[in-house]
Amino acid sequence: MNEPERAETASGAGTDILRGRFLGVPLLSALAFVALDAACQIAVPFRKPFEFLPYAASVLFAASCWTLLWLAVQSLPRALAWPAAGLVSTGFLLTLASSFIVSRAVGNYLTRYDLAIIAGNPGLLGDYLTSYIPWPLYLPFAGAVGLTLWLWRPRHACVRPPARERLAVAAAATALAAGLSFPVRAHRIPLRAAPDACAFLAAAQASNAALFGPARSRLHPSPDRIAPAPVGGPDVPNVILLINESWGRARLKRFGHPEETMPRLRAWIDAEPDRFVAFDRAYSNAPVTDLSLPSLVTGVAPWEPNEKLHRMPLFWGWARAAGIRNCYFASPSRAEWAGVDRFLLSAPGPDRTITARDIPGVAVNDLGKDEMLGVRALESLIEGTPPGERFFAIYYSNATHYPFQGSSPRLPDMPPIPHRYDRALWIMDQVFDRIRASLGRAGRLDDTLLVFTADHGDFSERRRAVARTENAYEDVAGIPLMLRLPKRGPSADASRRERLRANARRNVSNLDVLPTVVEALGLDADPKNRALLDELPGRSLFQAVPEDRFLFVTSVNAVRGWDLSAFAILWKDFRFVSSTLEGDRLFDLAADPGETRDLLPERPDLAATFSRIVAETPNLAAQPRWPARPAP
Repeated sequence: MNEPERAETASGAGTDILRGRFLGVPLLSALAFVALDAACQIAVPFRKPFEFLPYAASVLFAASCWTLLWLAVQSLPRALAWPAAGLVSTGFLLTLASSFIVSRAVGNYLTRYDLAIIAGNPGLLGDYLTSYIPWPLYLPFAGAVGLTLWLWRPRHACVRPPARERLAVAAAATALAAGLSFPVRAHRIPLRAAPDACAFLAAAQASNAALFGPARSRLHPSPDRIAPAPVGGPDVPNVILLINESWGRARLKRFGHPEETMPRLRAWIDAEPDRFVAFDRAYSNAPVTDLSLPSLVTGVAPWEPNEKLHRMPLFWGWARAAGIRNCYFASPSRAEWAGVDRFLLSAPGPDRTITARDIPGVAVNDLGKDEMLGVRALESLIEGTPPGERFFAIYYSNATHYPFQGSSPRLPDMPPIPHRYDRALWIMDQVFDRIRASLGRAGRLDDTLLVFTADHGDFSERRRAVARTENAYEDVAGIPLMLRLPKRGPSADASRRERLRANARRNVSNLDVLPTVVEALGLDADPKNRALLDELPGRSLFQAVPEDRFLFVTSVNAVRGWDLSAFAILWKDFRFVSSTLEGDRLFDLAADPGETRDLLPERPDLAATFSRIVAETPNLAAQPRWPARPAP
């Protein structure tokens, strides 16, 4: 091509900028995320109010960011432009896939908290991809990477606009992105926004905390926790605390589901009615693991100060005070998520820990390995405990976490079960049976206290257009809670068991688990330990629980800051719910178990009572609350 032709081509390319031809790729990139948003809303319609102007601003903001990336790629020398195009292409597809995954899982698009977790543990990204993208899709994904790379490929200099025009467009795109970022940020929550706009804002917020506010305090090691007073005895039982991820009530026959989804557990309960106590009105204290799990293992409520959470003893400290020298933690999941490993497993932590990092194979469900490999690890710990010594074990399952483990090569006789969550329940049913059999082989079944509970529930039926992470309704807050009592120790006392069974029909909470286990270990006999227990909001279920107690559920605190929030207060049959997306509502669970009729306008007396409780609880009072929005 001679010089006049090159000049003419370059001039034509410069004119093409004004007609949008040269900028077609960044515009197509932005439109791809608009299409993704529409698909997400069709697949799982979450309640994010839509307003045209803020949404259009988010699309323009994203298009400006793609334009800047496009111009950066096209302005680099070719030796650098191709690797840059590859990075942008891969990032584009990963953002597209992760936005869809996060939307399906929690009803939001990417936030700075998601990026902070991945940045702190890059290996989590690989687990997410292998878990959420089935291997048959790897080849199409590679093809999509190739196609995107072809679109983003460096253009020859003769077809690029002159540098002066590229700089002008870059300046305009920068100004547009900067000008729109603040209104988009203000309107992104609670209004809907384009997924790529959320991702670009998340990246900016995560990398510039000085501009967008300091990072929230997180879970961290705390070696100077209070040590309970030692109280040993010959009748101290072994303890296994089974914390099941996203184990809700909705698909259990005991709570009204028409089919028996966990037949082995049901048969075990029916065979030992004098040993099992199941609570009909048990609740988690948070809809998210990084609040509920730390709260469960310390007894400190999520709405209490973070300093107290890191000061009070963990279960390991209580177990050692009872003379137990074998403390175990086993899980098929990765404990690094949100700092749980630093909080729960650092010194003074368990004596033995087995997590997904120690289990061979790839992730099969969210961040978890095959559940059957996880329970095998627990079996090895139980059966490896020296004869005559006691143990305290926490098993944190993962099969019922979204997207739910639907199969295992170690369960070839699994029956055909249509519902994926039910398949996960069937797998957990095998897990519980394996634990029972392991205790039997070790000769420890009769002297072990088993506690079955959950970090929170799940709403696999998607009955509400509110994501689980800001959902304080019965679907998510209501959980199973069961105890299988040993034949010896304080829990064998007849009066204690009578009070325990009376509490089975009252509102109880995961905050009651630690005080209950502490009493079962006989540690409440010491005055220092009783003083520690008095600092906790939960109560031992071996003692009478007041029928008119208030229970709380919250989705945010000092450990977990989020753009959306929700909390609930339970009192007798009533639930008061307040959330960013829906405002304040009140339900009578006895008359309206589906929580469809808002009683707040009809019961000003109860509205005043709950408003007073909110005002007296700093964590709840500080949460943003919007006027109730009409149901779609």
